Amino acid sequence: ELMGRGSLEDMGRQLEEIPEIVPDDEVMLPLVASLRCGPGYSGEPFSFIKPVPVPRTYVRKWGEGLQCLIAVGESMSPNIIPGDLLVCRPGEAWESGNVVSVNYDDTDMIKRIYATKDGIDLKSDNPAFETIHVTEDEIRTGRFHVLGRVLLPIGPEL
Repeated sequence: ELMGRGSLEDMGRQLEEIPEIVPDDEVMLPLVASLRCGPGYSGEPFSFIKPVPVPRTYVRKWGEGLQCLIAVGESMSPNIIPGDLLVCRPGEAWESGNVVSVNYDDTDMIKRIYATKDGIDLKSDNPAFETIHVTEDEIRTGRFHVLGRVLLPIGPEL
């Protein structure tokens, strides 16, 4: 609220329904990267950085093999803010409107993805940022691929 983002109760919509959390029931997931929520910046390579605790309920809901990313930048605000720890499912499965981590022209980023008649649009939740259009040719030639689906932000990584 002090930062002018509105009340804490009104901040953004959930990416996925949050499972019920059982107190003191945590599991360690690998933190593998810090990814820019915007174009023009490469993230760190996807490699193990450190383990981070998350509620075991998330693994029960979404399965094994989850990993975490840290959001950097403002383009996905107010739904994802800089420093948010993001629980992700690696792989290329997605539906139009999902938030995903992608690699486009050797740049890793987090965006909302939409199928179009001639490719894919990568959109920011922050209207100050422009949509990135990826053509079918760019997809075919390997200039673009989805790294994983962001399931939900769980607040700042400490």
